[in-house]
Amino acid sequence: MNYLTKLVEELNRSLWKRLLLFFGLTMLAIMINGYHFGTFDQVFHIPFFKAYQDPTLYPRDPFLQLKDYHFSYFWSIFIPAYKTGWFEPALFITHVIVTFSTFWAFWELCETMFHNPTANVLMTFALAFPHIGFPGFQIIEFSLLNRTFAIPFLLWAITLYFRRHYFWSALLLGLMFNIHLVYTVFVVGMLAMDLLFNLKSLNWKKLLPALIIFALLFMPMFIQKEGVAPGLDFTLRPDLAKLESSSTLYTVYYPIGTQPYVLASTLQGLACMAIILLAMRFHPVHDTDKVTRNFLYAIVIVVLVGSLASWFLPVTFIIQFQMIRIGVFLLYFAYLYLINLVAVTIESESSSKWFKILLVFTTVMVIFPVVPLLIWLLRRTRLKQIKAVGVIAATLAMAAIEIGGAISANLFAPGIHIYGLRSDWRDVQDWARHNTSKEAMFITPPYIFWHYESDWRVFSERGTLVTICESMELHYDPPFASEFVPRLNDLAPGAIEKFDGNYYHTFESVREAFETLTDEDFERLADKYAIDYLVLPSHTSSDLPVIYRNPSYTVYNLN
Repeated sequence: MNYLTKLVEELNRSLWKRLLLFFGLTMLAIMINGYHFGTFDQVFHIPFFKAYQDPTLYPRDPFLQLKDYHFSYFWSIFIPAYKTGWFEPALFITHVIVTFSTFWAFWELCETMFHNPTANVLMTFALAFPHIGFPGFQIIEFSLLNRTFAIPFLLWAITLYFRRHYFWSALLLGLMFNIHLVYTVFVVGMLAMDLLFNLKSLNWKKLLPALIIFALLFMPMFIQKEGVAPGLDFTLRPDLAKLESSSTLYTVYYPIGTQPYVLASTLQGLACMAIILLAMRFHPVHDTDKVTRNFLYAIVIVVLVGSLASWFLPVTFIIQFQMIRIGVFLLYFAYLYLINLVAVTIESESSSKWFKILLVFTTVMVIFPVVPLLIWLLRRTRLKQIKAVGVIAATLAMAAIEIGGAISANLFAPGIHIYGLRSDWRDVQDWARHNTSKEAMFITPPYIFWHYESDWRVFSERGTLVTICESMELHYDPPFASEFVPRLNDLAPGAIEKFDGNYYHTFESVREAFETLTDEDFERLADKYAIDYLVLPSHTSSDLPVIYRNPSYTVYNLN
């Protein structure tokens, strides 16, 4: 492993070489994960942002009322770029900078926690490849969001806290409160738990200015939030929790379920916890372990509170925080500890060269942390005698399983799409934007949406009756559910009753129900909701007047 030793020494000694490495791996990570504009969570943020800039857009679409409940100043950063026609390139450039910053932030945090040069380098390489933990979020995502923007700054805030620079840590947290409230609250809760365990030894002369600067900086978002939704909503909403979790958001409400991907998420959560505890046992780092252990207490408490609330006492404000999402920080710390564990292992143990290569490879490149954990646990068995053939075979097998599984689940889409993916679905949206009035309302297939597929509103800039992805936003404004449910029942009759918490089943149920509608049903809905146009997949037959058609979709006139 001499080549690794030389690389480690060079990168830890030279700042500019580190930064060059960060940039190279940033571009590699973006190519592997892909970059997709207007998909996944951006299907909400982009229409909301556009509606703020042009209030004449979506005037009859009730879903747009939820835009006031996204408490973040993040998208305001891009107003100048939007007005000058550089919105999409500005998002991509920011995504590159944020990804680069995430590499840098993890390096600094790793160095602060372990002071292990090898771990710093391994952590950096590992970030270039997808890693998924609990509750199913990956470290580097495939589009720019306010949460992805906040992550490197939150990591720097944690780093500063480890270094006892409380003022600067609080300053970053106060700023990020205005960018992504939920993730910032999670980090504040983790730090607060550590402060609570060290209450008697706190240096209040350092801590008090930190609390003041945090209070001052989070005040703008607090004032905005109070103007829209004052206080905390303690209303019990079991129907809302059931609807959101059974349709599209099971993993952020319940840690355990029968769905295969939920079981995988639970396994990853347990693996992450085991990695941290085993690393603390076999290679303790006293000060680091003490603080991290208190962070773990906070994470476990938050997950338990969120889970129990979802099961037994669905209080609205707890549902709105989706507390299980704090598990993303469990993933971050698990990989930091895993990387350090691997670094110490390959530096100190007399295992075979091929075993060390396999351990490094699985840690850096395998999606799930449970795999390198199992390999590490088996290090004293016959596995340590593994030879080159075994390494190559294991490498190919794991690569085939990961890539095959991701492709079959439609969870792998490399490629950079700064202006969005070109497709027939995009084409029909472009047609609507150029050929209909801003007041026009459409009926569109409510099931068309995915991680790498846009919702109707993104590119068309036109309203639609209802889409299934709206179910992911109901917790922001619970009364909106009374608007959403009747519309979905009209457009996909009987689908809600079939929702079982399986993400894939939800889309299939909505598609099947939508395809049962006839021309008479669409005309009835057009009268009921003042709909102007209907968009159907071209394989669906209809006698309504056609006004536009491409190979995959047909637009009909309902007016």
